Amino acid sequence: VIEAKSEDFLPIITGRREHYIIEVQLPGKMFELLPQEIKEGKLLRMYPVLFNVGINEQQTFAERFGDTTLQENINQENLELLKEYYKLFTEKMPPDCLPHFQEQNDLKGLLENLHQNIQ
Repeated sequence: VIEAKSEDFLPIITGRREHYIIEVQLPGKMFELLPQEIKEGKLLRMYPVLFNVGINEQQTFAERFGDTTLQENINQENLELLKEYYKLFTEKMPPDCLPHFQEQNDLKGLLENLHQNIQ
């Protein structure tokens, strides 16, 4: 976790397939509220989620004539994981920082949009 030097809060991703480093940029106000060990560069574990959307002719064939149950199950399971991560995030985020973060990245809105697209 690093302090953002601009209004661009996109993560910075480096590394290789077996070992990624993802730098998450936070606004200064939020960064200052972090525990000292995190501000000093302590690594945090990331938990990826997977969403599957077929885009080629085989997927079109599966959607028309076959079975997309596996894709639907993968998407639903990972949506539930993401909802749980969001819940934990909002519970742990200091109350005075959450509104600022929501202004920058409307996480709740993005999660609701994803839910609509998966249903």
